[in-house]
Amino acid sequence: KTDIVRAYVSLPQAGLFETSIQVAAADPGTGVYLGDADGKPLGHVTFSRDRRTQQLTFASLRPNERRDESDYQLRDFPTPYFVEKQWLRVVTGLGTWHTSCSADDWHYGHVTENPLRDVRGSIRSIGLFCWPGDTPRTIRLQSARIQKLNGLYALTKELPAVESPPTDADKLRFADSWWSRGWEQRPAEVPAELWWDAWAVATLEQGPNRDLAEPLVARLVASAHKRLPPRERWQTLNDLMALSDHWLDERSRVWEHEFATMGFDLNADNNASGGREAWKHWLTSPCWAYRGHRSEFQRLMTADVLQASARGDWEQARSLAANAQTWLATAHPDQAPLSARRRQRSATYFPSAGGIRCNCPSTRKLTTSMPNSSRPWKAAPMAMPVASSVRCSRRSFTACFPTPATEI
Repeated sequence: KTDIVRAYVSLPQAGLFETSIQVAAADPGTGVYLGDADGKPLGHVTFSRDRRTQQLTFASLRPNERRDESDYQLRDFPTPYFVEKQWLRVVTGLGTWHTSCSADDWHYGHVTENPLRDVRGSIRSIGLFCWPGDTPRTIRLQSARIQKLNGLYALTKELPAVESPPTDADKLRFADSWWSRGWEQRPAEVPAELWWDAWAVATLEQGPNRDLAEPLVARLVASAHKRLPPRERWQTLNDLMALSDHWLDERSRVWEHEFATMGFDLNADNNASGGREAWKHWLTSPCWAYRGHRSEFQRLMTADVLQASARGDWEQARSLAANAQTWLATAHPDQAPLSARRRQRSATYFPSAGGIRCNCPSTRKLTTSMPNSSRPWKAAPMAMPVASSVRCSRRSFTACFPTPATEI
């Protein structure tokens, strides 16, 4: 009744992990935690009873927070109700704790109250706990899985392990300290560029402060662009994104740019669907941001349509235009109707790029429909079009589309 009861197991080594937990049953005041090498909690997922519905809910809390009751308002956001044998996934690192949930351990969605910030330290243990109370409390774990973020460790798979990682990484608050310590540890036979990637990952494993962690993440992202083929970068970016706090607008824009850059790289390899590929991976990424961004993907998908048209692949051009108009459409209800109409109008630029008049008799004109319009709309003959002639090896064509769509 007076002491917290904990039971934990230690992990064999420090690392950046994805922890998936299936809880068979739980009482209010119990939960699962991730801790340091001594079993001391760094953060935990706790179960509590909702005052309004009397249903069981869950939430991510800091070690010094304690509650066995919750008070959620359904009109504010979806309530994180708990059901038996539900899966919970936690990815923590760089001072950030992300929690998501799933019914089948395949399709996961972020919990609304995310992320938990200022989680300091290296994860070295996992355990269960019960807070003191007047009635007996139990929690039963069905399954647990802890695995390293393989996309991130792809940058170090061919490198020797760092023998003396910076266990005092939290004290390396400035980049110059990090560089000098790493230079002292670097083996002579390991190339410098590869060593700095291994040293950066080893530092992130120790849970450094944000002032040091953010430049290291930026370095690893740049290294992924240089060292990995375009189609192998997606998981690396996903893992780094899952460890980061990108809720604020300026941070989510950085990640949007990185995903769009990979799409442009695919297009540079004569792949006509780089925009569709990048947008698909962006939609399935662990992005959890205040606002969605589409401008870079709009330019990227326009380039997709033009490349398909340059090859004379009209079915591909029509498919890409339809995908762009569908995927970039605004959800309803929308909190900003004026900006929603502007974004919806922008989506019509892509089918207009598909209305290409090729200088050969076998050309087929593509048509589509304007949003909220019942009559067919021919993309090419629009008001005040801008003609853009593009030459290729076998034919030339003229694409007509409104001025904003020319920014490719």
